[in-house]
Amino acid sequence: LLNQVNEGQTQDLQEKFDTIQKHLNDITAHFDETLANIEKLIKNLSAQNSEEHKDTIDKQLNYLFGNNATGYCFLTGFGTLYPEHPHHRPSQATGKTVPGMIVGGPNSGLNDPYVANVLRGVPAAKCYADNSQSYSTNEITIYWNSPVIYLLAGEIAQ
Repeated sequence: LLNQVNEGQTQDLQEKFDTIQKHLNDITAHFDETLANIEKLIKNLSAQNSEEHKDTIDKQLNYLFGNNATGYCFLTGFGTLYPEHPHHRPSQATGKTVPGMIVGGPNSGLNDPYVANVLRGVPAAKCYADNSQSYSTNEITIYWNSPVIYLLAGEIAQ
C-alpha cells in the first residue's frame, strides 16, 4: 500500500477503502437488524404474554441448543455435542475452547475454503463443520452472541 501511495495511486486505494467500508456498513446493518428483530419478539412476548410468542422463542433456543439437523448445540462447552474447534483466535492459541460462545452454525454458501472442500453436496441444514479453519460456519462473533444473550434475558424474565 505504501508503494501505491508513493507512486500516486490513490484512486485505487480509495476504491479499496470504499469497498471495505461498505462491508463494514453491511455487517453493522445486519447486527442492528438482528437485535431489533429479537427485541421486537421479546417485547411482543411481554406485551401480549402469548403462548405462541413464547413458543417461538423456545424453538429458537432449542435450535441453538441442539434441536437441529446437525445435532450440535452451537454454544461452546454445553450439551453432549458442541463446537470444540471454533474459528476463534484465543481458543486456537491456548488449545482450549472458551465455553459459552455461539458459533455461526450451518451455512450452505460454502463461503470458506475448508467447507467448500468437505461439505459440497451436503443438505443446507447440515452445512456445518466443527473446524477452526471454517470461518463461515464456526466463527465466534459478537453480533451472534449479543442477540442470544438478549434472547436468554427475555426468556429468564418471563
